[in-house]
Amino acid sequence: MTSPSSLPNQPFDEKLFCQQKELIVAPKPSLDPTFTPPQNFVTSVPIGKGARAIQEGKVACIVCAGGMGTRLGILGPKGTAKVLEEKTLFQLLCEKAPKGAPIAIMTSPQNDHATQEFFLSHNHFGLQVEFFVQNELPLMDITGNWFADKNGKTAMAPDGNGEVLQLLYKSGIYEKWQKRGVEYVNILPIDNPLADPFDPELISLMIEKRVSLSIKAIEKCDCHEHLGLLAEKNNRIYVLEYSEYKQKKLDSWTIANAGLFAVTMAFIEKVHGATLPLHLAKKNLGEKKVYKFEKFNFDLFAHSNSYAGIISDRKKCFSPLKNATGPNSFETVRKDLQ
Repeated sequence: MTSPSSLPNQPFDEKLFCQQKELIVAPKPSLDPTFTPPQNFVTSVPIGKGARAIQEGKVACIVCAGGMGTRLGILGPKGTAKVLEEKTLFQLLCEKAPKGAPIAIMTSPQNDHATQEFFLSHNHFGLQVEFFVQNELPLMDITGNWFADKNGKTAMAPDGNGEVLQLLYKSGIYEKWQKRGVEYVNILPIDNPLADPFDPELISLMIEKRVSLSIKAIEKCDCHEHLGLLAEKNNRIYVLEYSEYKQKKLDSWTIANAGLFAVTMAFIEKVHGATLPLHLAKKNLGEKKVYKFEKFNFDLFAHSNSYAGIISDRKKCFSPLKNATGPNSFETVRKDLQ
């Protein structure tokens, strides 16, 4: 076993090491009985105010695109996967963006160079695209220790999309957007080609309700679908991650997180120093079982004291590309795009 302090590229952080180790042995969280399903989500909203804000250049977009295409059977960033004819996920998203609208793409250390090269080779699809990079965290082996990769360095992996707003703020892009008059920011994942990067419903909802956070939710297909559930508590909104909460009580809950939301620039200012919890997942690294640690952007929701939500038709906004074949695959996504 390699001791943490002997790994060359990762100074030993005892606090982080203990935090990760404790998460491995901790029991699954129990369901707080004060959580309730969202009560006031709407099913429609007039889009006029949102469309006007987009037209006036008051809306920007962040795309979470740190993933690689390994599970899709491709080399390189997931966003370069060809979905419809020769069009990639990146192209399908960019074609929906208004000309001149500001877009920021969060990459990872594994795919940042390839992503920027891809956009450069396509002249950024005629858009104003900037990039910033998410962080990494050490993996742990099945015994709960950091370990070395094939190069003798600490085995690392991207730490999830949780710090997307904090990293945007630190990158300097936030300041640029603020100077050009951006007031609202749409956030979405790259692997959902039905998502609208400049969603007039989400922006209208924020303007109409005068809130700092708007969420686009969907109805779960069934209680076994791997989607987090939205829950309210003390006038705050949370997401109960599907891999962590498996209580029978939740089988009747249906309002699910689609990963689509928007915030005000003031909200980003508020949370730019926020600390988020770690989430644990067991993954395969070749033939080795490892623990991966991530932060999720939905944990930012609870920092908002004013929010609104819309339950949308999933056929119009949700068709994630997660697998090469089977559910949520090229076949299902292409069908949904037709």
